[in-house]
Amino acid sequence: MNIQHKESISLTDNVILSPSDKYAKYGRFPCKLTVHIFLLASLTILAILHTKNTSTYNRTLYTQFYYMFFAQDDRYTAIDYTNKRLIFTYDDFRSTIMHALVVLS
Repeated sequence: MNIQHKESISLTDNVILSPSDKYAKYGRFPCKLTVHIFLLASLTILAILHTKNTSTYNRTLYTQFYYMFFAQDDRYTAIDYTNKRLIFTYDDFRSTIMHALVVLS
């Protein structure tokens, strides 16, 4: 399907004019610009949705890790980076790992 236009666009107009100027001067609809705007909007929406899902997943992993290894009481309700338990000795480390294995099984 070959579409004939009334006027062909000169090389200088093709390089210098914007898509809206070409539309005003020659009556050619800016199809490429429309496709690029659609692609940009689609990819932006996909990136936002992917980041949102990944962020939720990371917060869930952090919370689960904290419950498995550090939560000895029920006071922990949300992600709080100041709520930490330090492991100083080998026996403390061993008992924490054993507790995690009991929770997992």
